[in-house]
Order: sequence, then C-alpha cells, then structure tokens
Amino acid sequence: MGYVNRLGYCAPAGVAIRSSLSLGAFQSGLRRRAIKAALLLCLIAVAASAQTATATTIQSSFETATLSHTAIAPVSTPSSTIAYLPNVQINTAQVDASGNIFIAGQTATSAGSGAAYIAKLTPNRTAVYAVTLGGSGSSTSTATALAIDTAGAVYVAGTTTASDFPVSAGAVQSTGATAFAAKLDQNGNIVYSALIGGNAATQPSSVVVNSKGELVASGQLTSGPAQSAVTTLFLFKLSADGTQLVAGPQGIGGLVTADAQDNIYVAGVPFDTPGGPAATPGAFQGMPAITYCGCPFFDFACGGNQFVASLTPDLGQTRFLTYVTAQYGAAPAYIAVDAQGDILIAGTTSAPGYPTTPGSYQPNYTAASGTELTCGPPIAKEFTSPSGYVTLVKPDGSGLIFSTFFSGSKTDTVNFAALTSAGIYLAGHASSVDLPGFDGAVPSPCVPVGFVTRMTLDGSAISTSRTPQGTPLAYDSTTGTLLLASGNNLLRFDLSQATPIACVLDSADLSPVTAVAPGELLSFFGRFPDYETDLSPVVVNPANGSFPAMFSGLGVVSNQTPAPLLYVSEPQINFQAPYEIAGSPQTNLTVTYSDANGNSVSDSRTLNVAASNPVVFLSQPSDFNQAFPLTLNADGTVNSQTHPASAGSIVSIFVDGLGVTSPAPVTGLVNTSPPAVLNVPLVVMPSCQDTYCPPIPALVAASPLVGAISGVTQVQLRAPANPNPPYAFQSIFSLSVGSTAVRDMNLSFWVE
Repeated sequence: MGYVNRLGYCAPAGVAIRSSLSLGAFQSGLRRRAIKAALLLCLIAVAASAQTATATTIQSSFETATLSHTAIAPVSTPSSTIAYLPNVQINTAQVDASGNIFIAGQTATSAGSGAAYIAKLTPNRTAVYAVTLGGSGSSTSTATALAIDTAGAVYVAGTTTASDFPVSAGAVQSTGATAFAAKLDQNGNIVYSALIGGNAATQPSSVVVNSKGELVASGQLTSGPAQSAVTTLFLFKLSADGTQLVAGPQGIGGLVTADAQDNIYVAGVPFDTPGGPAATPGAFQGMPAITYCGCPFFDFACGGNQFVASLTPDLGQTRFLTYVTAQYGAAPAYIAVDAQGDILIAGTTSAPGYPTTPGSYQPNYTAASGTELTCGPPIAKEFTSPSGYVTLVKPDGSGLIFSTFFSGSKTDTVNFAALTSAGIYLAGHASSVDLPGFDGAVPSPCVPVGFVTRMTLDGSAISTSRTPQGTPLAYDSTTGTLLLASGNNLLRFDLSQATPIACVLDSADLSPVTAVAPGELLSFFGRFPDYETDLSPVVVNPANGSFPAMFSGLGVVSNQTPAPLLYVSEPQINFQAPYEIAGSPQTNLTVTYSDANGNSVSDSRTLNVAASNPVVFLSQPSDFNQAFPLTLNADGTVNSQTHPASAGSIVSIFVDGLGVTSPAPVTGLVNTSPPAVLNVPLVVMPSCQDTYCPPIPALVAASPLVGAISGVTQVQLRAPANPNPPYAFQSIFSLSVGSTAVRDMNLSFWVE
C-alpha cells in the first residue's frame, strides 16, 4: 500500500486536508518533513482565508502503570517498566538464574558529580539493596561493567575522578588510578574495593568472574601527555579477595567472557595500527596486511582489525589468537562461549569483504556503498557503510562455523547481543527501513531507530525485528525477555509481542521526542493495522468544540488521561499530550486498539515531562543550520523569496509545545475567537555570523490560533527594515520561551 500521511483538520468549514505521498517520494528526498505537509497546508489555508486551523493528532485508551520512585506495575504491552530511578544513569544489568535483577551505573547531580550505583531487585521488582561507591566533593565515579556469580555476589568495574575513592584494607591500590573494581556480597555489603590501572587513564568496558570468584576486567588505558598519548588494551585479573592483580599479555583486551574451565576469551581491536597481537599457528586469519583509507597523499592505515583470543585461566598463555576482519575493519559488541566451546561474536563492520559463510542468513554485504568524488574530481574514492555481523568461531580459532552480515540497504549497527537457548538476540540502530525483519512496519520518518531481533542458533534465519524503547542491557532467561534502559527507567521487553509504535515525533517539525510538554502535539508512527475495517486515513473531527479521545475503538492515554485524537491511519496516529500531565516527572503514552480477530493490541512509550518544549512548524527541511518556519505574510500569502514581507508589516509563525500558559488551556479544546493574548515570555534573539547580525523582527503578540486545537500558538512578528534595498533579504533569528530555547534554531523569513 502507498505510504499515506496527513496532518490537518480545518474549521469551521469542516474541511479536511490530506497529503498523500508514496513511500518512494519520502525515500527520494521528501522524507520526514513531507509528512507534515497537510498540517502546513491546513494552517496556510486557514490564515489566508482569515478562518481557523487545527493540527492533527492521535488517541489511545489503555490503563497505564503509575510511576513511582521504586517500581511500576507491569502492563500488557511489549514493554513494561520494572523501575523508575530518578537521578540514576543505568549503564549495565544482569539477571541471575532465579530472576533477580542487578543493575549498575551512576547517580547524577545537577552539578555533574556522582557516585557509582549498584542495586539488586527481586523478580517482582522489590529492592533488596542499593549501594553507592565514590569519593567526596565534585568527583564522579561510575560503574561501567557488571558480573555476578552463582552465590549472588556482584562484581563491578568503572572509572573515578575521586582522589579519596574508598579502598578496602589490603586491596589493590594503584597510585593515581582512574579506575576501580569492587565486589559486593549477596546482601550488598562491600567485600573489597580496589583501584586499578596506575597513572594511565583507565576505562574498563567488560568484566567476567570465574568459578573461583576471581574478577577478570578488560578495556583500554591511555598514558602519556595529551599531544603524544598512547592508548592500549589491558587485561587484568584480581584475586578473590581483591588483594592481588595479574596482568595479561600486552595488547590483548576488549570484551571478555569465560568457559566452564575458567579459560578466558577476548574479542578486541588493537589501537596500534598497523600492528596488534600476533596470530597463533593454525589461526583462521593471520595479522592482516596494512590497507589504506582516505584520499591519495592523505591516506592512513585503515585499522579496526578485530581479533578473537583465548587465554589460560591464569592469563599466562595464549591458547589461540585469530583475526576476523577485512579492509575497513570490524568492532565487536559482544562475545560469548557456548557449551561446545564455540565463540560467538557480534558487532558492526564497514567491510564488504568481512568473512561470511555460504548458507548463512545474509552472506553478502548490502549496506550502502559506492564511489564518491570527495577527493576532488576526477579521483573517485570508495565509501562503505556500517553493517551488523554475527560470527561463530571454532573452539580452537581455526575457522568459522557460520558468519553473516545483518543489514538493510543503508547504515545499520549491532551494539548488543545475547546467546540464549532460544536463539541469538541482536539489537542496535537501523537507518534502513528495509532492515531484515521490519517487513514494512517502520516508516522512513522513524529512522534511525533502535531494533531488536532474534537469529537462529545456526545463523540461518531471523524473527520479526521489533522497535522497543530503550537500549538493551541483558537477557532474562527466567522470562525470555530483555532488560532495557530508557532514561531513568529500567524496562522489560518481550520480543514475541508486536510493537506497533516505531517512533514518537513532534507533529510540528517531525523530530524525535524524548521529553513532552503538556498540550504538545505528537505523532506515533509505525504499523497500526486492523484498528478498523477501512484502513484509509481518517481525519478526526471535533465534536461540541473538542477533539474526541476514541475513534473506531482506538485510543491513546497518557498517565490514565485520554488523549485527544486528530488523525488516525495504519502508519500514523496524531494526538495531543493532555495538559493533565503537568507536574508529573514522566508520562506513559499507550495506544490500544483491536485487531481483525478482536484481540486487544497495546504498545506504549514512556517520556519525561518538561514544563515546555517549544517547537516551530516548519515549511521545509532545515538546511545548513537554518530552519524555515511556515511564515504567513500580512495578506495571508506564504512568505518566500518571491513573496517577501514588507518592512514593518506583521508576519505570523506557529509554535507548539509551550506547555501550560496563561490563560490556562484545556485539553482537546478548539480555540475560539476572539483569541486571548498569551502571557508567554517569548524572546527574539539575533543569529550572528562573525560580526554581522541580520536585522531581526520584533515580537508583537502570541495568541492561540483560532480554530486549532489548544496548544497551537500564533506568534506575530513585525518584519524589520531592509538593510539593502531593493533586494529581498532573510531575517534570521531564534526564539526562546523564558530560558527554554525553541528547538528549531536560526529561523528565517524574507523581507523586501
């Protein structure tokens, strides 16, 4: 079906304006900005005829969880909130065999300081303990890697800027160290806390604990003055009591895991390019030859040569080391060892020649590639784009069991994986609407977007690819779900359930939304099939002066408050965030409808609530750090270079997301005439380049746009004098609402 989009309803004549564009049109350049064309046309038509206009929106009805500072009751959607942790940055998580959840990260303050944070939750989300670890004053400590043992002890590693970081008696203490390692028992008591890495800037990225309770940590360290600093990989092992430290072979480090015999496995990329650790005899791939990237006379060694290695438990001997790479390199995001000793690695590569195997899911490179004249004509330079990959290496490093790309036709990355009995979970970011498994469910306005999919254990097939909110952190084998971090929320995601919502965008400029203001107009994009028998787009008309919150069984709720709907179609739902969310730290936006079989389908997104999130309705895509607002001249014509405003005349632009204003707006209400002047602290600011500042307009007034849904504001500006007549010039300026800048900066319109 053609990709249909529309964004507007115009009153009082009850004229619905639709803009229908094919998916190909979006892919050929119109992309996301074209989706709001109907809304803009609606506003244009209204202003030109001195009538009224309203933006389109969506709806949903569904009981959402009540947010708290501890836990949130689960909801019947693909994603549910396990815990809301204000002022905590969640970096990593693990789940034990009983379903207990362990998380680590950092507390945060407005001053930017913080302490490492470690917490344990029971399977029913009850807090067992929460521990902070750090120094005093303005120092910052953060836990970046986490492991657990069978006794329920927790091992963490991270970075610190504290000169007084607490070190337990007898534990390793490297003078000037910027990294730490610590162990907590099952009750959260600190067993040891140690400083590691010496004077080098040390960044642990991966840890594993062996059967003896010894912690193996790895990452990178940088030493020397800034102008000649050298970065290398490290591999350390701490004794079970934290009092002794053993270093592994020089140049080996990265992501680590261990097998049942405590052998250590590492996947990494050396920083010394050309160079790196030597491959062992019989390895699948020896040290790669030097290849060069860039333009002639300005080329450089490409690097990125991924290796996989195994070491003995004492780190004293390298059992094998093989490279798995090609020109342009590869970067691992995950390593695991299965019961047979096979080593699974997954990550991202820009190498079309990355080694793959026949019969794998995607043996051929499909990401965007070609040649470009960036070196200056007539010299063409090859360009490639990132693609995900999954590779299973033989236990002795002598070959590949399977290896496959995972990508669409644009740019796609894999930054998480989990080897489970049910398959290989993969997650990352997709810029390709044709990413395998999307199957048309993700429209172009949403990319880039996070994804999750599952590959079979033999690397030959995948499941449907979903678009959950948040960053995957861990797999929970007790529930068959993934744990994700999204802002201050720890979420649970069930891949087996459909995710109708692919993304949430602001309806005015179609930019991604991470925080929402009361009254802001939002758009869900994705696939919402079978919400009614007729899948054609439907503009939702107001009734009795308000927009309804239900349409043909489809509804949207925000913190249990129904959200007014403006537009409903299979790929898009437009709605207004209720003003009732004001004062809440977050809002859970949930869409619910019935499928063709009468089954209830729900999906949700949780967003932070901001007092205001001002956005300008744009008439075309931003270009070169300049935004082009829909601007109407005093005579109702659309402002352009060929239809500039007269100096001193009044022009109008349109703003959304001001939040609760004075007079107070009402959710879903249609603005009526005469409009009340809003008491809004709008400020017009110049946009200067070097010493030149183009003349800027003067603020005249801001008022609700008559006929539009509450929250759409008409801002009237007086056009400045032309400094260079008779030629038209662009008045370039920015707006702020109090201390909050309007997201679309460097706005402009033409003055004759």
